Amino acid sequence: MLTAKLCVTTPNLLIQDSLNELMQAALYKHLPSSEHDGHGAKENKKFKKTVFWTYYKDNAIFVFFSSLDKNYEGRIAKAILKDEFRIGAVHISNSFVEIHNTTVPDETTFIMVSGLVCVYDKINGKRNYLRPNDEKFASILTNNIKQKYETLLNEPYTGSLQIKVDSQEELPTRMFYGKTLLVTHRASYSIEANAKMLNLILDTGLGSKIMQGCGWVNVSENVARRGGAKVDV
Repeated sequence: MLTAKLCVTTPNLLIQDSLNELMQAALYKHLPSSEHDGHGAKENKKFKKTVFWTYYKDNAIFVFFSSLDKNYEGRIAKAILKDEFRIGAVHISNSFVEIHNTTVPDETTFIMVSGLVCVYDKINGKRNYLRPNDEKFASILTNNIKQKYETLLNEPYTGSLQIKVDSQEELPTRMFYGKTLLVTHRASYSIEANAKMLNLILDTGLGSKIMQGCGWVNVSENVARRGGAKVDV
């Protein structure tokens, strides 16, 4: 996982509503075109090997970026350090970047994560955003990550997979990608699966609208269960 703090010269920039779109463009400039197009799957779905979250605060842009292909994290770090990472017309005066090892050991079977996850179904062709405590939320989320696993890793997932919502903020978090309003809820999840699936979730996120600012999750606590090791992040 890559984390970066990009200090900007102009104070009080009004970029929060456009930041996801600008960040996506900045990241894709340094990634293969296949990552922009996505990877095909059943039901004409496309899945990405990458995920990010970003926000602007105190005259700095904070970036969190993870990828199934760890070389991509290195590419972004190199671009930032060489002053080749451009977020629209924003001038960056100083930058700090780190790469963290968030890979869980093979014996790990349980993690707890939190983040802004976007899940929806469609009613009469219109997008209906779901809350984490909605009845269909967990099943849609579970089916989505299983399809992503089978697409990106090119193998069936045969292990158990249970995603439990532990808590959620009452009010939704609304964000924009371009002119599109995305509705998410910050929530905490307990996930039980094999280590390969857990690492896929940490590397590529949960839910829909990945690479539009949704889906990045952070390890809130790792629990040793059935021989699973704790991991410091």
